[in-house]
Amino acid sequence: GRNTSRTADGREMFLETSKMPIRDQAGNVVGIVGISSDVTEKEMAEHGLQLARGTLEQRVMERTRDLEAEIAEKTLVEKALRESESKYRTLIDGIQDEVFMVVDEKFVFLSDTFPKILGYEMEELLGQSFLKIIDPGSHERSNGRYKQRIAGESLESNYELDLLSKEGERLHFLINSQKMVRPDGKSSVIGTAKDITHIKLTEQTLVESEERFREFAVSCSDWLWETDEAGVFSYLSDRVYDVLGRRPGDLIGKSYLALATREEDEIVWAEVDELVRKGGQFRDIQIEVQDDRGNERIVRISGKPRSDRQRKLLGYRGVGVDVTEHVH
Repeated sequence: GRNTSRTADGREMFLETSKMPIRDQAGNVVGIVGISSDVTEKEMAEHGLQLARGTLEQRVMERTRDLEAEIAEKTLVEKALRESESKYRTLIDGIQDEVFMVVDEKFVFLSDTFPKILGYEMEELLGQSFLKIIDPGSHERSNGRYKQRIAGESLESNYELDLLSKEGERLHFLINSQKMVRPDGKSSVIGTAKDITHIKLTEQTLVESEERFREFAVSCSDWLWETDEAGVFSYLSDRVYDVLGRRPGDLIGKSYLALATREEDEIVWAEVDELVRKGGQFRDIQIEVQDDRGNERIVRISGKPRSDRQRKLLGYRGVGVDVTEHVH
């Protein structure tokens, strides 16, 4: 067995003793013989090992609790992200514009139709830099805007941006973006993108059309006019000045009946007015008007109604022709 003893200097020591009985010829125990060994170092080593094992087990338990807490937190974050994405998806389903989210300058979310508009598959854009779809001429400005927004600087939320399709076609988009902190603590930029390419093309066509109209109006010998539904001039081409000596601004805002200078013409204009009220078209109505010098000029007026898609009368549009030289 193992027991303890103390040395002369008071140190505790551990002894391991083996004992055997001494017997006589009759088998009776007449004494005991034993051997004791000093196992102090072994005992101390075992005691140290036991303490180390206990410390290790404690550390393992503490680390296990930490890992369980980390796993629980990660699980909660992942659940929050899934719920957040589900909310985004539900929200996005009700938004007609395209939706995107950028983290660390890369797309982490795109609405289903956004890549298709640009000719890409979803996997070709997710995880890629947002600059991939932006016109190279706007890279520096767009990257600077992204960094400013992530830094929390105040920027306009709405701006126009040219994007490039996979085939290199330039498309015009209206972007609305803002900074958002995700459930995992990362800062992101989330926004919507509205394809306004058709609007831009319509605007360009309208500008070109207006330019052609102005060039035509300047070169045309006739003068062009337009009224609202009340018969008040809303437009007159500059050519009217050459005929009447009166600038368009002098007549805009006045009724077309203001052109009548003779009593007889008032009767003619009354007939025209009746046609106008009924939404009818008139052609080559001949009247006399006075120019700014008091000279009588003979003009022929033609006009047709203009309506909206619901056929509501918006006014009249037509031409005036100076036929003085042909009549006299």
